[in-house]
Amino acid sequence: MNKSELIRSVANNTRHTQKEVEEILDEAIGEIIDLTTVMNERVLIKSFGAFEPVHREKREMVNPRTREKVITRERRTFKFVVSKTLNNKL
Repeated sequence: MNKSELIRSVANNTRHTQKEVEEILDEAIGEIIDLTTVMNERVLIKSFGAFEPVHREKREMVNPRTREKVITRERRTFKFVVSKTLNNKL
């Protein structure tokens, strides 16, 4: 399922238009990204999972095609941790 299919499905199951659902989804995703990457906060969605900020140090890697050693840059990102409830349903 992609984003447009998700929007269509939610709109069909609620009293909201696809446009309204898309705006709400975009705002929610934007807020999660802002909180985890900019504000460095954990975002917990009960029975779904948590988005956690992660600091990645720079490190040396090998390019698999050229076998050249490359140093990655230091960066902040986030990871998703599945809740036990959702994991048990899988």
